[in-house]
Amino acid sequence: MNFFIASALLNAFVAGLLGLIVILKNRKDIINRLFFLITISIIVWALGYWQWMSSMGQSDPAKALFWARILSIGSLFIPVFYFHWILAFVKLNKQKSNLIKIVYIIALIFLLFSFSELFVKEVSHKSIFPFWPTAGPLYSIYLIFIYFGLVAYSLITLWKQQKINTDSNKRSSIKYIILGTIIAFGGGATNFPLWYGVPILPYGNILVSIYPIVFTIAIARYQLFNIRVIATELLTFAIWIFVLVRLLLADNIQERLINGGLLLFLIISGILLVRSVLKVEELGKAKSEFVTIASHQLRASITAIKGYSSMVLEGTYGEVSDLYYLK
Repeated sequence: MNFFIASALLNAFVAGLLGLIVILKNRKDIINRLFFLITISIIVWALGYWQWMSSMGQSDPAKALFWARILSIGSLFIPVFYFHWILAFVKLNKQKSNLIKIVYIIALIFLLFSFSELFVKEVSHKSIFPFWPTAGPLYSIYLIFIYFGLVAYSLITLWKQQKINTDSNKRSSIKYIILGTIIAFGGGATNFPLWYGVPILPYGNILVSIYPIVFTIAIARYQLFNIRVIATELLTFAIWIFVLVRLLLADNIQERLINGGLLLFLIISGILLVRSVLKVEELGKAKSEFVTIASHQLRASITAIKGYSSMVLEGTYGEVSDLYYLK
């Protein structure tokens, strides 16, 4: 159980941090806002998953059923926001606005039944899990049309756009998104077989963390965020994640305190490091602008001086005496 609990917390941690980075980069851009909503949905799903797994050791089926339904709400909106995000990313959101509205209306209808037996029927013993959910009829419809349907539609849209797009940065970003989609949604899909009694354990669950990481890289390449800043942020987060996993898997209170203190220290120092890199980049940008402006002004002045000098030497303003040169 510890692996599945740790993977859920890891998914929530990674999604939260990267979602915050992207939304703070540009709050007005619809691409950033929709990505942030994707990460919020992942957090709801992951934290619900964590509480659901934790309830299995407490012999509390009612609590397990409650959190199974909460995590299902998160998983419901992940593909919905992802679908909208893809259309915005390839600039088809206005053209497909009616389709987007229909998808949101369908998602809200599913949401109304999320705490009924039509969506999550019950929890029961399956494989190694004492309280695994059983799908209701609406849940099966959600899987077919929302989870797999919207993801397949989005992948086909991306593939077509990748073929016709002439912007190399955009093409590269689309490749990252396709890769991240296959890995993350494929990993998340390993949760579904047990809902129908198929004995496949959800070890691919941890791959969901790749989803926001790859998409952050794609946004960075598309919007031309400074690669050194992105690299510093991702390295910092990788260190945080490593220490967080050690904290979650600690065997005793002493190890937890040590790893917890180390994580707090690394978070503070990491934030300061990223800020310092941003300041260095700002200084570098200001220096480049100054050099560009200064060189332009000097070039213009020197060109003017050369022009007037050649006109004087050519006699455009009259003959120049030797006495003038001596002065």
